[in-house]
Amino acid sequence: MLWKKKSAAPVGWTVLALGDELVHGVSVGIPGKDSALPRVLKHVARPATQLDQPMLAELAAALAVPRFAWGVLARRNDYRLTVLPKPEVEAADLADSLRWSIEGVLDYPVDEALIDYMLIPLSAAPERTQDVYVVSAPRGTMSAFGDSFAAAGLALRTIDIREAAQRNYASVVAQPGEDLLIVAPDEQGVQITLTRDGELLLDRFIAGTVIAPDSEAAPLSPRAFERVAVELQRSIFMAKETLPLLDLRRVLVAPGYPALLAHLQATIEIPVEVLPLEKVFDLSAVPELALASNQAAYFAVLGAALRGVKPAPQVNLWVKPPPGPRFSAAVAALGLGVTILAMLGWWQWEHSHSADLEAQLAQDGRRLESLRAELRARQAELQTLRVAGTAAVGGRRLDEPLMARLRSGEFGSLQGYAGYLDTLATIPGKGVSLSAITITRAGKEMRLQGQAIDEAAVLDYAATLNERFAPRGVSFAAIELSAGQTGGEKDGKKEGETGSERRTPPLSFRLY
Repeated sequence: MLWKKKSAAPVGWTVLALGDELVHGVSVGIPGKDSALPRVLKHVARPATQLDQPMLAELAAALAVPRFAWGVLARRNDYRLTVLPKPEVEAADLADSLRWSIEGVLDYPVDEALIDYMLIPLSAAPERTQDVYVVSAPRGTMSAFGDSFAAAGLALRTIDIREAAQRNYASVVAQPGEDLLIVAPDEQGVQITLTRDGELLLDRFIAGTVIAPDSEAAPLSPRAFERVAVELQRSIFMAKETLPLLDLRRVLVAPGYPALLAHLQATIEIPVEVLPLEKVFDLSAVPELALASNQAAYFAVLGAALRGVKPAPQVNLWVKPPPGPRFSAAVAALGLGVTILAMLGWWQWEHSHSADLEAQLAQDGRRLESLRAELRARQAELQTLRVAGTAAVGGRRLDEPLMARLRSGEFGSLQGYAGYLDTLATIPGKGVSLSAITITRAGKEMRLQGQAIDEAAVLDYAATLNERFAPRGVSFAAIELSAGQTGGEKDGKKEGETGSERRTPPLSFRLY
């Protein structure tokens, strides 16, 4: 796990979110016992493509509030969110185990990665093996934020991710026992999250589907609306298929998108409502945020500022090195004297006990030789038993309960996994090609990797996989999609192609 310094809980958060062209910042006070809602005290937006020292100084002048902690909401391309099976290790060893599990999906050395995680709750599907969200980011990218804050004289407390920021809304507005879907467009795509009891169950990001907040200058996007509706329906279907105890009552849409809201209300079978920020925050000090278009622009950074308002697992990709000691000259001199006295005492103790140590070493050596002799005797007995056992196999049957467990496949398949591959070969993968197949846990878990022409092909393939492999006890409950790349592209087109001839690069996918 990342090193985290223990410190007093902040009375509020000042959070910055860097986008493609603007940086948005807010300062939000955490409610006390007498306050019902978190209070937004300040907000600001500035043209910026990086958080360097001059920009941070300007933002601090506009946003700083005493005793508020500073946080950064990482850009989507600064980190990676991956779902993995939870390793069967002690809690203290989980972070290290996940580090090595994630090595295969990183495009940089695992030693240079910062790792944090969130367990996916089992309450909606108790019979399933527990999975975990693993967040990884290059150490250099995250350290650059900390260096800029230090240069500006600011103490960075946390670096959060956008999925957790959106999850924070659900922890505040969800009704008791309610599983909640939230849909939120931004300048890079559309984020869909499903939460239960303040914890993330499912996430989906529709990259490239950009929907501007509704205004006179923003054209309607019917094709984008339709794609969001399709992906939302697929998310609902997958959630209901894989989470039998799901209690999904409604879908909430970020404010500022009434046309998208109306389209989803007309196409989704469960109620779709707007997420009202005035019921989440006290906006009396910032009347500008009463406008829906401004709420859309600040939606993500405001969600990050809800950190800690309700109990929920949190992510922090900021590693602050432990501070070095600060001593006065007098204290340093005293410390030196104590050190000298301690060294003299140690020398005296070592000298007086050296004979005892030598005697102990000699005794340990004799004990070690005795253990070696005992080990050789036990090895000889084991070899004798092996020979006797081999001779007796022809005369009597092996332990029947053990043979029954072997035949049942508890320790793995007696024929290997050829049947799995035969089943895969009979599944029509229209528009899908596989590049890697992994079978683990004695055939109870499979992972597939490959490419597809579009998301629909992957989802259809996943549904067929679940149907064919159900008799073997294998299910595919998670999908990772990432855009592929084509070679020879220039300015969005291949050389010699017109816009109508341009081919869409394939999608890379992982099923597990």
